[in-house]
Amino acid sequence: MSASAPDDSLAGVLASVASAAATRFRGRNLMIRTRGTVHAVMWAPWMGGWELPAPACHVGVFGWVVDDLHPTADPVTCKLCLRGNGGAGARAGAQQLALDLDTADAGAEPVTPPTSSSG
Repeated sequence: MSASAPDDSLAGVLASVASAAATRFRGRNLMIRTRGTVHAVMWAPWMGGWELPAPACHVGVFGWVVDDLHPTADPVTCKLCLRGNGGAGARAGAQQLALDLDTADAGAEPVTPPTSSSG
C-alpha cells in the first residue's frame, strides 16, 4: 500500500469520519437536521476510541447519523445548552440551589441501607 492510498480498513474509515467532523465543528455550534435550534457542542465517545460532536444538552440524535448534524456560527438558542456548564451563553454565576436533606429536625428516623448477606 502506497503512502497516498486511502486506508479502507474499519479503523481508517472511523478515523476519517472523526477527523472530518472535528474539522467541520471546530469553534462552531450545531443544528440537528433543519430543526432550527442551535446547540452548544460537546465531544462524545464514539467507536474505536474516537469522539464525535454532540449536543451539549445531551438531546437524543436518532441513529447518530453524522450528516444530520450541521455546524453553524449562529449563537446557541437551546435553553438546556445555555443552562449547562458548556453552553457558550450560560449565565455567569448561575448555580443550582442546595437541597436541605437534614431530616433530624423533622422527627424522621434515618434510613439505613440494607446490607448484603453472603450465604
